[in-house]
Amino acid sequence: MGFSTFCYFRPKWCAFAGSPGRHAVCVCVIYQNVYLLASALNLHHKEAIHQLMDKIVCSRDNRTCMLRCCTDCPNNSESLKNYLSDLLKDYDDDEEIQFSQWINDGRMKLQTMSLPVEEFIELVTEKIVSLIPHSYISKIQSSYLKTRQENF
Repeated sequence: MGFSTFCYFRPKWCAFAGSPGRHAVCVCVIYQNVYLLASALNLHHKEAIHQLMDKIVCSRDNRTCMLRCCTDCPNNSESLKNYLSDLLKDYDDDEEIQFSQWINDGRMKLQTMSLPVEEFIELVTEKIVSLIPHSYISKIQSSYLKTRQENF
């Protein structure tokens, strides 16, 4: 069957990948790499990512916190590192954790890597810290677009 025949017979509710306005969640590399790291920790749901962010910010609903301008938020990520250390307490310090990440070397590819526990904790912390403002901006933009579509 050719592509044009496929398009002719496809159900109307079946959208093409990449169709504009077809996804309501961010599927960028920043999010996907955090989800892949969380999977290595056996945290396989979105709420687990939120729990990791909650270790660094006062409130995920507060603009000031999420844009890292809050004076009440823990200004360091020690609570997250301690939480991750507790999750990985069964690992020896010299043991390596295997995980995947999307890497751009001219084109995107999924690469399997491994790091010692301490370096893995540092990487997860770094990725969560960079995800926090991105997550908030993505959420606000999605909310705005939804409101615009409903009122249009």
